[in-house]
Amino acid sequence: MLQFLPPRTAGQAVTIDGYLVPRVEVSEDAATGRWIVTYDGRFGIVAEDLEELRRWLWLLAQVQAVGEGYSCHGKNSVYRPNPHQVEVMQIGAIQIKDIQEG
Repeated sequence: MLQFLPPRTAGQAVTIDGYLVPRVEVSEDAATGRWIVTYDGRFGIVAEDLEELRRWLWLLAQVQAVGEGYSCHGKNSVYRPNPHQVEVMQIGAIQIKDIQEG
């Protein structure tokens, strides 16, 4: 599962299957529908649509992890501490009903 944190903001962090992809930020160009991926704040890649982004972002996460000397990105990565094994969840606002006892 691909998830962007926080939702709908420029420079969103990205997770794959609940694990943060370090040094990768994603933003959507609302005018064209294209997705801009920025790696390490220096390199940009443009995906034509969300499906294209899903296809190769997983590979980018794996290549990055292996290139840094880790076994892989995500749950099965074996070394600690490991920036490729940071599990995250989305944090958002919830509505709480104020019920008074009486």
